[in-house]
Amino acid sequence: MDRTRRALLAVGLMLGASAVFACAESTFHPDQGMRYRGFTTRRPADILFYRPEFLTDPTQQIPAGLRRAGHRLTVVAEQPEAIDALSSHHFDLIIARPRDMDALAAHLNSSSQAPALLPVIDDTDTSDQARFPQYVRESDGVDKYLKSIERMRERRS
Repeated sequence: MDRTRRALLAVGLMLGASAVFACAESTFHPDQGMRYRGFTTRRPADILFYRPEFLTDPTQQIPAGLRRAGHRLTVVAEQPEAIDALSSHHFDLIIARPRDMDALAAHLNSSSQAPALLPVIDDTDTSDQARFPQYVRESDGVDKYLKSIERMRERRS
């Protein structure tokens, strides 16, 4: 009888573990926190990603990861493109460096429908951290971007 219980317990654990592994939305690492691998957002956002050349990401994993999570991304590299995009489309969020956000501030609608701003702060510069309650760093991976976007979307809803 004891063998039967052990066998059933082992089979149950294997089936349960495979179901959890197949879900793969996020995994918890004790020393690193939550990781969003196959994450799909509950709140897809229209995102303007301005001046992405500052990323040290030659494979473009961050834009690809944001799209894979369900966000709609418009990527622009120049200020006139960003202004045209802002005037022709409503965005929920703008991801850019703080100085680029300052340049776009005059073109943003000051109503409650104005996009949220997620600044990308230089790893060595700490002066912008006090200005923004939520930010990502240049060296952050897609996990941090997704986590920050989710927090910002939760606060605005």
